[in-house]
Amino acid sequence: MPIKTSEDTEDIQSLPAGVRIISLLAGVILMVLGWKSLVPDYQLFHKLTHMDQAYLPTPGKILQVNIRRDTAATGDKCYPDVLFEYFVDGKSIWGWRFSYEDEPRHRAYWEKRLSRYHVGDTATAYVNPKDPKDSFVEKKTDSLLRPLLKILLAAAFMAFGVFLFAIPVIAFFGMLFRSRKS
Repeated sequence: MPIKTSEDTEDIQSLPAGVRIISLLAGVILMVLGWKSLVPDYQLFHKLTHMDQAYLPTPGKILQVNIRRDTAATGDKCYPDVLFEYFVDGKSIWGWRFSYEDEPRHRAYWEKRLSRYHVGDTATAYVNPKDPKDSFVEKKTDSLLRPLLKILLAAAFMAFGVFLFAIPVIAFFGMLFRSRKS
């Protein structure tokens, strides 16, 4: 690794003040946006990898089974539209999440998956005891690749933000150090 010389430091300090300010602000923005993405993505990844410990099976009843078309997607992409009821501490709670799959699928896929659920049937609801409204009916998930890639992308945004933030900070401390030295 090459040793930094005073010429390298002078190159950073020769940047116009406006460029340094924009770099500082862009770095802060990228770090904040990366963090805001990283936290929920990590929480989802943790939830998906620890379902057996985090969710308790609870008896429930199916209230509605439908398939809804994804209006934001092109083609025949759909989501399950399921409503179920379960009881926690004697209180009735309604859940809507069928599983932790987050990708829309073709109607035939959901028709096959939902064919064994009918209104009025009993079903097991998996409930988070820390948040009883967090529940679902099937433990099936998409692969963990998507949340993992989102975590890596958020970390890359944060790393680039740190880099952009460090440029003006290094220049400032370089000027401060040189002024004390002379």
